Amino acid sequence: MRTQVTIDEGLKAKCPRTTLGCVIAQVEAQASPSALIAELDSCEQAILSLPEPRSVLESSEILATRAAYKALGKDPARYRGSAEALLRRIIAGKALPRINAVVDNHKSGFG
Repeated sequence: MRTQVTIDEGLKAKCPRTTLGCVIAQVEAQASPSALIAELDSCEQAILSLPEPRSVLESSEILATRAAYKALGKDPARYRGSAEALLRRIIAGKALPRINAVVDNHKSGFG
C-alpha cells in the first residue's frame, strides 16, 4: 500500500518551511516499560531544575509552531502545539500523562 502526502498550496504559501510525513504501522500498544517512565520522569525533573523553567518555551521549535499558528490565523495563546502544551504542564508541576508505550515513547523523543 502506498500513501501519498501532499501539502496544500495555501499552507505552503503561509508556512513555506512546513514538512509532513506519514507513518503507517501496526503496533501493539502495551504499558510503558519502567525504563521509559524513569526517562520521562528524569526529563521532567531536568526542566523543573532549570534556573528559569519557562525558558524552554522560547525554544526555536516552540516559537516556529507559534508563528505557524499565527500565520494560519489561529491565536497561539489559545491554540497551543502539543510540545508547548506538554512543557507548560510540566512547568505547572503536573506530570506528563502516561498513555502507553507507543505514545510515551514518542513524547520522550525516542520514537
